[in-house]
Amino acid sequence: MIRLQVKIQGRVQGVGFRPFIYRLAHQFNLRGWVKNSAQGVILEVEGDRLVLEAFLAQVQADLPAPAQIETLTIENLPWFGYAEFEIRPSEAG
Repeated sequence: MIRLQVKIQGRVQGVGFRPFIYRLAHQFNLRGWVKNSAQGVILEVEGDRLVLEAFLAQVQADLPAPAQIETLTIENLPWFGYAEFEIRPSEAG
């Protein structure tokens, strides 16, 4: 089990991207959160490495129609133990 922080930049705000990530995370039975920030969309997600790889591939393959990913960066983080996956409020700014 691993935890990743994923930062996605591009046309990802105001296009239904957070609900898309939320639904996909639930489909893959992952835990963590997603939110908008000044840098784009940020998510932390926990689960099995192979499941996370499939999740990230699906994110890039099935974007909502107006969305477009320019950059996607991934950072490994220590396990946290989230109980669920949630949409967090957007950061100010």
